[in-house]
Amino acid sequence: MNRRLDIIGEDATAIVKPIREPRVIVQAISEVDILDDGYRWWKYGQKVVQGNPNPRSYYKCTNAGCAVRKHIERASHDPKAIITTYEGKHNHNVPTAKPSSQETGVPPDAPPA
Repeated sequence: MNRRLDIIGEDATAIVKPIREPRVIVQAISEVDILDDGYRWWKYGQKVVQGNPNPRSYYKCTNAGCAVRKHIERASHDPKAIITTYEGKHNHNVPTAKPSSQETGVPPDAPPA
């Protein structure tokens, strides 16, 4: 976005940089690729990143109006390390967990009652 400024009779163009969302990077040792952080995510992409043989997966928060995104990849220097990068700040509380089949006693593939 460019704005035109009039400075002492001279024209100048000011470049307004977009406001960057806060970024948080978390590294953990894990055998599984996705760690449960309590939020619900929708995977919208995956690509191979230069210098890393492991793909990077991209996710968006599923809550309506929440613009938080994250990407997850295995570290190139340690195949057991997972690097998760969050961009943005959630504008809602952590969703309540759906009861698991262990809590309800109903197997996940059981037909509805």
